Amino acid sequence: MRKLTYLAVFEPSDDGYGVYFPDLPGCITWGDSFLSAEAAAKEALGLHLYGMEKDGEAFLRLRPRRSWTRRPLLALWSPR
Repeated sequence: MRKLTYLAVFEPSDDGYGVYFPDLPGCITWGDSFLSAEAAAKEALGLHLYGMEKDGEAFLRLRPRRSWTRRPLLALWSPR
């Protein structure tokens, strides 16, 4: 089983947190609290990667961890 880790960026706003994955264009979500944004991010990431797998798209090359400046949300995905 191959495990991938993607960086999630959480951006606070007046009404919650926006979340996006720089290595996965179009994979974005939102939550009204950090915990709900984290849960939504895990779900969005899983669905995005599932869709890529079903569409036969190649998984994008990940940026090296040393380029991350803050602790990311760690989410794992194992394509079949």
